[in-house]
Amino acid sequence: KGLSGEDVREGIVAVSPDLLKKGTAHYGDLLYISCFDKWYLIEDTMNSRFERRVDVFLFDKQESLKINKKCDIEILHYTK
Repeated sequence: KGLSGEDVREGIVAVSPDLLKKGTAHYGDLLYISCFDKWYLIEDTMNSRFERRVDVFLFDKQESLKINKKCDIEILHYTK
């Protein structure tokens, strides 16, 4: 399970705690990641040692190492 209590699965997105604390991102926001050309839902938090980062979980470690790079990101904030 991730820090949010969600089961870990392919494509789950975690953001660094500073992004949540500053209000840049919130749980439930949609995140467009240009490297994947996909929208993802923010569902988890990374370890507090990370800042200004987003992590997309992939089961294939070799594939994840290939795409460990900077990408353009767009956040669509969820409003109730």
